[in-house]
Amino acid sequence: LGGTLSSGIPGTLYSGTGGTLCSGIAGTLCSGRGGTLYSGVLSKALFAATVLKHQAVGTAIHADNGHPMRGLTLMALFQQLSINVSHSRPRTSNDNPYIESWFKTMKYKGSYPRSFETIEDAREWMAVFVDWYNHTHLHSGLDYVTPAQVRYHDAEAIFKQRNATIMKAKEAFPERWGTRKVKVWEAPQTVILNPDYQ
Repeated sequence: LGGTLSSGIPGTLYSGTGGTLCSGIAGTLCSGRGGTLYSGVLSKALFAATVLKHQAVGTAIHADNGHPMRGLTLMALFQQLSINVSHSRPRTSNDNPYIESWFKTMKYKGSYPRSFETIEDAREWMAVFVDWYNHTHLHSGLDYVTPAQVRYHDAEAIFKQRNATIMKAKEAFPERWGTRKVKVWEAPQTVILNPDYQ
């Protein structure tokens, strides 16, 4: 299960999981496995506004090969919205490491409820989670900054400060480093789905 909506840029703001495509930015487009499609006009307007707001060029969704993510209704919506679609290779679980990481973070977060009473409860929880994930949660894969900090170029100043602090500490206490090199923090320039296969 899973789809990741991305703009193909570093610090992509995650906005989709499973058969339900939810976004703290764009609102919910489908609900449930296979999805009951909400207004195509509303969905298109929400996606268009999101793409414009975040200057996302070449918007794409990467998903597994599950029936919900290959359904004709969903594929038609993506085609209408000019969203490119790619799918994982059959029986290759690491084809979409971003969504796998997303699910692990979501499931291990203390507030994860495992089930929801209503679809509104699910939407509310997902909106809060997506906001936290993009704006508060420090990602190890992004050198401990948030996706929003990378996306909006705030990470450069954070890394510059970290580099200055660590160099100052090394100068003051060189014995702590010995012959080891100092880690240089830098913002990622590109994000590749499967770097081993590029």
